[in-house]
Amino acid sequence: MKYVFIEKNQAEFSIKAMCSVLRMVRGGWYTWCQRRTRISKRQQFCQHYDSVVREAFTRSKQRYDAPRLTDELCSQGYHFNVKTVAVSARYKTVMGMRTISWTLRR
Repeated sequence: MKYVFIEKNQAEFSIKAMCSVLRMVRGGWYTWCQRRTRISKRQQFCQHYDSVVREAFTRSKQRYDAPRLTDELCSQGYHFNVKTVAVSARYKTVMGMRTISWTLRR
């Protein structure tokens, strides 16, 4: 909370003055600023497999579910867990990525 306060009032007061009033170390402020802009390895991995899963899903004409997508990705050389693909697909369902289901009409 203190870092957000410093960020919002940075134009009015100096960082040095705010850190001394709030009894904080200035180095902590600068470390926090650098950490906010950096993307972690886990986030990079999630972005990578989300794009791979989305491509496989669109290639399958939006019909494959997580187990079939996992098999498809495994044949392409990507070894993701079924649960990882399911989480990605479940997240995408909220974003509009749904499997198209077909029913036979009699």
